This record gives sequence, structure tokens and C-alpha cells, in this order.
Amino acid sequence: MRNSRAVRVMELLEAEGARVEFADPLVPAVTLGGTERKGVALDALPLDDLDLIVVLVRNAAWPVEQLRDAGVPVFDAVNALDQADGARHERL
Repeated sequence: MRNSRAVRVMELLEAEGARVEFADPLVPAVTLGGTERKGVALDALPLDDLDLIVVLVRNAAWPVEQLRDAGVPVFDAVNALDQADGARHERL
């Protein structure tokens, strides 16, 4: 987690008023703004209640098909979903 740009992105999103949850099977918790935040299992997130999914790290354990099919806009910074840009998918 040291020097993780993902943590900085989460801090920036929260500073703009976003409610941020994170999921990473290798990271059980992070500290944001001095507060420890526990990770959430992807299969426990109600994906249809999310406004945006931001993918900042690639992990083979993630349910890629579930994220693709959730109907939620995705910003994929690392091409983790192996999907071309489209109406609901934007990547760097």
C-alpha cells in the first residue's frame, strides 16, 4: 500500500463529496483522512446502487464479468476489464 496512487484517488474523490468504498482481496483496510476503512468484498456490494466503478488496480481474482455486466459506468485506469471503450466503459 505504500505510495499507492489508488489511495490518493480515493482521497480526492472523497474531498469532492463522493462516498467511496474499496475492494481489494489483498488489502483488508486503508487509512483515509486519518480514519481506517475496511475493504468490501465485491460480491457483497450492491453494484446496481453504485454511480461509478473505478478500477485502479488489476487483480485476477476479481469477478470481471460481474463488473462488465453490472450496468454501472466503469472508469478502468488499468484495462483490467479487457474491454474497449464504450457507452458505459472508459479506460486510460
